[in-house]
Amino acid sequence: WRARSSRAPPSCLPIPPMRLAVLLLLLAGAPTSAKTTVSRVEREVEKIIGRALKVTKGAGGETAVGVGIGFAAGFTCKQVQATAVSVCLAAGAAGVGAYCLGYLNDKQVEKIKSTVQSKADAAAALLPRILQKLDIDRDGSLTTLDGKLALSRVTPFAKRHVGFTGGLVGGLVVGYIL
Repeated sequence: WRARSSRAPPSCLPIPPMRLAVLLLLLAGAPTSAKTTVSRVEREVEKIIGRALKVTKGAGGETAVGVGIGFAAGFTCKQVQATAVSVCLAAGAAGVGAYCLGYLNDKQVEKIKSTVQSKADAAAALLPRILQKLDIDRDGSLTTLDGKLALSRVTPFAKRHVGFTGGLVGGLVVGYIL
């Protein structure tokens, strides 16, 4: 018995999660980090698209990579959102039920409340840092100028890779809807 092909398949996918996150930040127009320059991210994306073009011999591969990445991102966002809401509702209902049935006393409820409050405060503390990263012109607030600057960073890439960009947007929509 022999394998159909001794040649290994091209490794254009799967994309490592960190590379996917940086790619999505680039496409969203957000600055990534001091260590990750846009040119490095663009080189990585160009390499992935180049592999897809070699495999498919045309722009269809570029679109396929875009659809794949977009679908994965959209589906993941939807699942994370649904899971977070479900966990919060289930934990709340379980807590109320345990308290009503006498499994939790007031002291334990206060301890749980303080733990949840500290976690919520830690999460809320991340918001200013995220907003600071999105403030591209560094004027201290998010304005339409920040959006225009982000778009000006993404536009050249989108124009060079129309198939990828269209596939990405379509994949995001379909992945989130499904």
